[in-house]
Amino acid sequence: MDAGQRLPAAASYEDRPGRWIGEDQWPSPRITEREYVLRGHHLEEGPAGEPDREVEVQSPLSVGMFAGKWASYAAVPDLPFDQREEDGGALFFESAELTEELEIFGRPTCVLEVSADKPVAQLAVRLSDVNPAGEATRVTYGVLNLTHRDSSEEPQPLEPGKKYRVEVPLNGIAQSFPAGHRLRLSISTSYWPLIWPAPEAATVTLTTGSSSLRLPVRPVRGEDAHLREFGEPEAAEPLEVTDVSPASTTGGSPVTWRRTSPCSRSPMTRVSS
Repeated sequence: MDAGQRLPAAASYEDRPGRWIGEDQWPSPRITEREYVLRGHHLEEGPAGEPDREVEVQSPLSVGMFAGKWASYAAVPDLPFDQREEDGGALFFESAELTEELEIFGRPTCVLEVSADKPVAQLAVRLSDVNPAGEATRVTYGVLNLTHRDSSEEPQPLEPGKKYRVEVPLNGIAQSFPAGHRLRLSISTSYWPLIWPAPEAATVTLTTGSSSLRLPVRPVRGEDAHLREFGEPEAAEPLEVTDVSPASTTGGSPVTWRRTSPCSRSPMTRVSS
């Protein structure tokens, strides 16, 4: 579990604090759903209800340029940048300051009431941790091509102007939000280059009051303190590889290379036969 944004928002860190957590079964009965309704420009704890108002968004294609890498290979910088760079082209909704630490574990979900003016439109939804200085670190995100609202096997074009109730699951995450921080939900119609743009720039209309964010809230568990007590790592037996290069077949003795498992810290060894 990431221990929360106690560091400035940045695209790379020398060290990022966290701790291990564990559940006896999955899905865990200990995890409960907490709902935040989108109302005005705010996230308010409580269930979605009657429609409040309609707000429009048509994001520039530059939204997504500060998203970080889709799949990092530890070549920094690879994490998302401060999300204020992205939020200028998005709708965003923010909670009040948290009065106590909030921990989530699982897949947050947005249930949104939307319409669009084109038959194809995209939604990118980001959940961020906003620290007291106003810096926003992306925690998780999810994307939905609205033509896939019912099925990815049989996508259907949108009827312009028609309202749809759609569900946007975000990527699974374990995260701690410290007291004094705020939650921010950001919604855009583009997220290049992580998703391919729609063929036409679409304006999406979101109905607040009837749209909400649902978080999988996990209470702290005393047993977590003992989860660092791991044994020695296990690795497969080394593989033997025979060198059949020209140098080994011109009178010299064949050379056997014994390659260790990637999990082992032992170096590769060369064994002459």
